[in-house]
Amino acid sequence: MKLQILLFAGLGEHVGSNSAQIDVDLPSTASDVLATLQRSFPDAAPLISFSRLAIDQEYVEMDYQLDGTESEIALIPPVSGG
Repeated sequence: MKLQILLFAGLGEHVGSNSAQIDVDLPSTASDVLATLQRSFPDAAPLISFSRLAIDQEYVEMDYQLDGTESEIALIPPVSGG
């Protein structure tokens, strides 16, 4: 299944877009999605490895299983305040 992933902050800059589309088999875990993104965008892989996946505006654990009913998937890199 094709998933549209929203990319924020430095991730969008590394990929060259504010979103990415990947193909995954369902069900897949959040960890599977991150691994697919790392393979698809090797220049951004180090930043992806420190990022969190949010499903429908809530962070999920790495073992969260996507089943295709998600309406929004976003990848959030670490951010610092100031």
